[in-house]
Amino acid sequence: ILRDGRWLTRLSNLRICDVPVQGDILFTSFKPGLSFGDSIRCIMKLRGFSAPGNPGMFDSRTWYHRKGIFGRGYPVTPVEVVGRRSPTLQSFIITLRKGLLQRIRSRFGDDAGLIAAVLVGRKDGLGEMRESFSAAGLSHLLAISGLHVGVLYLIMVSLAALLPWRWLRKIVVLM
Repeated sequence: ILRDGRWLTRLSNLRICDVPVQGDILFTSFKPGLSFGDSIRCIMKLRGFSAPGNPGMFDSRTWYHRKGIFGRGYPVTPVEVVGRRSPTLQSFIITLRKGLLQRIRSRFGDDAGLIAAVLVGRKDGLGEMRESFSAAGLSHLLAISGLHVGVLYLIMVSLAALLPWRWLRKIVVLM
């Protein structure tokens, strides 16, 4: 899942005018209960990405094609889950991340967007704050994701384990 309701989906067993088609698309569905690894069935409207309208505009078609994504899909019939893949490490991490995001949103209110951006790497909740960071020349700070914070924490804990006094270890880790 990329964002709430937006999925990067691998198409298989798809036929357009009796011609088999394969590839990745951005699939938008707000069906509750969809999880990473679900196999779904529905009739969807597929669209390609349009070329930029003016010279110098962002070329989303080329950008998505470089990532191997060739279109967008919108369901026109109800989405039916026809199979679920057994849990994997990736699905566990996605579920853990979603749970952490829900906790952040419920506990931090207006500040949840910034906290989610720094701890988990989700920048879609920043809104105007993202523009403020950019205008102030601080947008590079938003590049610090949960992975970077986690690696930094791991290094601090590892170094603190080498300290001789237990109370000093706790102070270093809390910093």
